[in-house]
Amino acid sequence: MKTLCGTLSHSLVPNLLLALLHWIIQCCRGPGLALVIMMSTLPVASLANTTAKPIKFEYVFDIGGEPGFAIIQDRDGFLWFSSFYNGMLRFDGSSKWMIREGPAGISSDFVTQLFEDRDGTIWAGTNYGLNRYNKRTNTISRFLKDPTRPESSLAGNVFNLSSRTIIQDRRGYLWFGTQSGLSRYDSEAGRFKNYQHDPADPYSLSDNDIFGLFEDGRGFIWVATKNHGVNRFDPATGRFTRFAHDPDDPASLPNNAIQSVVQDREGHLWFATREAGLIRRDRDSGRFKHFEHDPDDPASLPRMSIWDLVLLNSGEIALISDSSAVGLVLFEPKTGTHRQYRQKPGDPFSLSTDTVHGIFEDRDGTLWIMHNNGKVDKADPRGRKFTLYRHNPLDARSLASDAAVPVYQDRHGRIWVGHFGSGLDRYNPDTDDFTNYKPDSKDPTSLPHGYPAGFFETHRGEFIVSTAAGMVYFDPFKGVVTEKITDDTWFYTIIADTEDPDVIWAVGWEQSLNRFNLRTRERRVFRHDPQDPDSFAAVTAVRFIRDREDADIFWIATWGGGLEKFDRRREAFTHHQHDPDDPQSISSNTVYDVMEDSRGNLWVSTDKGLNQFDKLTGKFKRFDKSVGFDAKIVHNILEDRSGRLWMGTNIGLVTFDIDRQRVVKV
Repeated sequence: MKTLCGTLSHSLVPNLLLALLHWIIQCCRGPGLALVIMMSTLPVASLANTTAKPIKFEYVFDIGGEPGFAIIQDRDGFLWFSSFYNGMLRFDGSSKWMIREGPAGISSDFVTQLFEDRDGTIWAGTNYGLNRYNKRTNTISRFLKDPTRPESSLAGNVFNLSSRTIIQDRRGYLWFGTQSGLSRYDSEAGRFKNYQHDPADPYSLSDNDIFGLFEDGRGFIWVATKNHGVNRFDPATGRFTRFAHDPDDPASLPNNAIQSVVQDREGHLWFATREAGLIRRDRDSGRFKHFEHDPDDPASLPRMSIWDLVLLNSGEIALISDSSAVGLVLFEPKTGTHRQYRQKPGDPFSLSTDTVHGIFEDRDGTLWIMHNNGKVDKADPRGRKFTLYRHNPLDARSLASDAAVPVYQDRHGRIWVGHFGSGLDRYNPDTDDFTNYKPDSKDPTSLPHGYPAGFFETHRGEFIVSTAAGMVYFDPFKGVVTEKITDDTWFYTIIADTEDPDVIWAVGWEQSLNRFNLRTRERRVFRHDPQDPDSFAAVTAVRFIRDREDADIFWIATWGGGLEKFDRRREAFTHHQHDPDDPQSISSNTVYDVMEDSRGNLWVSTDKGLNQFDKLTGKFKRFDKSVGFDAKIVHNILEDRSGRLWMGTNIGLVTFDIDRQRVVKV
């Protein structure tokens, strides 16, 4: 088979994961996770209707070339996209693989239809024939109209520019709508039966030019035609009932150019038209109702030529208009209202374009939106995912930069975000935007240059910011530096002393363990001494916590020295380091985080996985692929209110069920 393989240079979710790791895991423990989840309800997309609930759209990849209209998901979870001039494309979440025209490939690169039958076979309709792709054998079979056997071969070779003219009915028959009629295919017998317009037969198909097929809840097949309305086929009688526009009947079909048919949860049928908006056929009365643009009614549908309809799990109907730049329109059948989502320049969470070619909802409820320029977006309309905040150069109130680390929530509930080279942001929840405080060498009250690495609030309410150019007092109300504490830099974690409220403890980059007296400015440093095995085990420490049962015990994550236990009373260190001969030792001496969960378990993240530490025995338990833990590097750990662990890893965000001792899906 002639194939083209290509890998995408970007993953589906790198920016999302980056934001999650910085917003969730660098946040203070406890409320940090709840904050990010709550933020998923904030406005993040450009809405044409201000009452519409927000949806965050994420650009995923570019198909390359002009896309078709069809998107499907096969039983293996792969997504397939039709393309004009580039064949059919399979997407596995990170890479794409194309099946092209060729001697052993498909009959044409101009693919308009895609469908997977109940056997897992993929069917592709093109502008030159029908193709059957067997995934197991990786082979393709072609079906073309045979002039010598017009009754037993495919009715026509050309499939229209629509998304759904291949279906499988409840009896297992496959139906193919072409520009030359309708074909029913019996897979077991390998035979076609064709249905075409007969001017002498009023029960025949009204038009051979077919744009849509649909089987309703009663087993009738609905056939949408280009210019002669819609037909209802009764398999029991083999007859078609025609529905067409009657100028003398206002309750008849308003327009004969029908593109697509779907049925809502109430049993009403909906028809897309190229020229007359949306049409509903009442389940009980069989009468038609018309929904179209009304320039005097701002709540009416936008002016659009509707090419396709997709019924979503929410019950809404997605309206697709390839020739009208109206964005994504979601119609609510029960109320007759709609939501409209448009592209907004400078907003990374809006649609890539306003011209949508195709929409598909996968088994997880994610919407995939294919645009006329080949770009593919995805979105979760339920809003259950996290909100990503990014820098927008056109918006001064957006995040100062995308390099956002760390994040801190103060006792007043304010969120502070540090940036590499862009100072400090304060998040404003009421307006869902940010206020930025940038370093200014000409202003002594501005933050020092270098990114903020750590935050702390004293018992008096003073706000301390540790930066790459020193530790300072920062007035959060005025947004100015009031005093410098030390020129030393890169203190990542700061905690209070339990006996003296003016004393703080801090660890950082090449700073070991420090004790500061903020009142007297006295400083004590517990440094690493290679000649003294009882000294601090490493030059750099990135995080430390106080033991919940004994406030005089610190647990310290170091880079190169493993996990340190510090007894403040005795000023003594106990080293817990990797021993290649001891499987119950820590998995690596490069430790990124240490946290104690609500049950008293100590969890340690390293560049070689996750460890659980037993404080009584001094033994470590390592977690690997046997419990679903595929990550090699674990950066940070957080416990949510339900008792699950959330971890930032080299493969993304991972959640861990402590009771079951297994990784669970986010």
